[in-house]
This record gives sequence, structure tokens and C-alpha cells, in this order.
Amino acid sequence: MPYASTVLITGASTGLGYAAAVQIAGSHPELQIVVCSRSMPDTADKINAATGRSNAVWLKLDLSSHATTRAFVKDYRSRNFPPISAMLLNAALQVTDKPARSPDGLELMFAITHVNHALLFFLLKDQLTPDANIAITASSTHDPAYRSPGPPTYTDADSAAHPDDSTLKTWGDGLSRYANSKLANVLWAYALSERAKEQGKKWTITSMNPGVMATQLYRSATGMVGWALNVGLRIPGMSYLLGETVWTPDQSGELLVDLGVNWKGPDFGGKYYDINSKQSNHEYASSPASHDKALQKDLWDWTIKEIAEGNEAGAWETL
Repeated sequence: MPYASTVLITGASTGLGYAAAVQIAGSHPELQIVVCSRSMPDTADKINAATGRSNAVWLKLDLSSHATTRAFVKDYRSRNFPPISAMLLNAALQVTDKPARSPDGLELMFAITHVNHALLFFLLKDQLTPDANIAITASSTHDPAYRSPGPPTYTDADSAAHPDDSTLKTWGDGLSRYANSKLANVLWAYALSERAKEQGKKWTITSMNPGVMATQLYRSATGMVGWALNVGLRIPGMSYLLGETVWTPDQSGELLVDLGVNWKGPDFGGKYYDINSKQSNHEYASSPASHDKALQKDLWDWTIKEIAEGNEAGAWETL
């Protein structure tokens, strides 16, 4: 039986993305699940074994550069998957102890978390169903009100993409760069949702905070910080010590699944969600900066200028 549509999930080899993929693949046998990551090509086999189905396939996706993102899209298109009904833009990386640049010269976390996810969207937007869901995994660190040793220092897109490496002196400084990339996620989700609505698109576009989890996100952290993030979060009772709930990928994955495949329409789109929210649907107020229209426009314009080739920039103004 042919699949009804495709669910594309980035960062799906471990943690939140993997948990969401297992849940969707198991409960929706009519959907083709395309799980994407830089490594771990056995991811789809593991998902299919866990669900007893065969609807998951793995494709290599390296979001660190424009070129590798474009190579993925070429590979994806060659496989003639059914239209995309859900795009879960989930991949991210934390590199907080040293400067890291992408092959295109961008701050690496900003490149992976925002820039090349935007490129992926633009290159595949013609594959989206009329009522597709686009769910972006952000973070509470985008909000200065969140208790973090590294709050965002975001002023504009170009500064976030090309920070002065002499200012990276502490782990908190590195975490601020991560927070900047996550603020970009929320800004871009709002900007995309607004433009889609203006153009009559029926897509449901959201961003969300999955909460604190013990996942591979922190795999690049070293020293005591690395131990705390990669080992400490797995210790029973850590929620009490942190004063904050530590969620499992399965728990946070339920919210990502809802935003990806279960919740559709204007009642859900154009909003930010948080696993820690007390509201029944986890809706939550994102930071004041994330609602800044000037910052949204700056990020939108800068992103297209950075990633477009040839005549793409003009074409992308029409979603």
C-alpha cells in the first residue's frame, strides 16, 4: 500500500527526534517516516524494529553547510517520496567551550540550528501538502528570563552568524551563542508563519521548548560541564537539585508529535509551546525579543541573502 504522505524529521538518530520518530512511525503506519542525521544509518532499522513496521527510512543529512544540505535535497528528491505533511526541524548542536565555524564561515550552532534548516525548508517547500505542519525545536534559553548562565546576546542576524571569537571566554559565553541560535528559531517560526498566512497558506507553523533532557545534544561539552550535562542529568533526583523538571525524550517527544502530526489549523499555528507550561496544550509566551518585528524581518532577509543561489531569492518570496 502506498504511503499517504511523508514526515521528515531532522536530528532523528537520538534523543527527542528519535523518540518522536518512533511514536509517529508506530501510530501512523500510513505515513512514510524519513529520519535524517549526519550519522547512525541504522536509525531506521532500530525504529522499524521498535514499532514492528517498515515505514521508516534513513537519509544522511549534514546541516553544517549549505552544500551538504543541498546534496541531501537532491538525494531526497531522487527517491520520489509522497508529499511532506510534516516537517520536524529538530537537529541542533551545543559547542560552548571553543569557537566553531561552519564550512561557510558561520558560527556553527547558528548554521546548524537555524540557517541550514531554513535552506532545507525553502528547497523542499514545493513538496509540502496544503495543510502541512512545520514544527521547530527551540529552547527556553532563547528567553533572558530563563535562569541560564548564558542568556542570549542577540542584536541582529549577521552578528549572531559572525560573532567576535575574542568574546568567547567562558562556558556561559558559549551558551549565549547557543541561545542566540534558539532565539533565531523562534523569530523565524513567527516570520514564516506570518508570511504563510499572508499568502493564503494553510500550514501550521510552530516552535517549542522540549525542556531539560539528558540527550546527545551536549555531546561536544567537555570537562566538568560535559560531565554535568552528559552524566549528571541522568542521575535520579537531579530535578530536585536543579529546581526544574528533567524530562525524558519520550515525554518531550509527545509534544513534538502533537505539533508535528496531531494539531492542525489556526488555533495552533503561529504560536510557541513549552513542555513546562501549565496550559493543557502547553502553549506558552515566548520572549519579548522573539516578537520583535524588526528582528524577524532582519533575520528573514539576512537568511535568504545568505543561502540563496541564482534566482532563488526572488522565487522564495512566494511560499
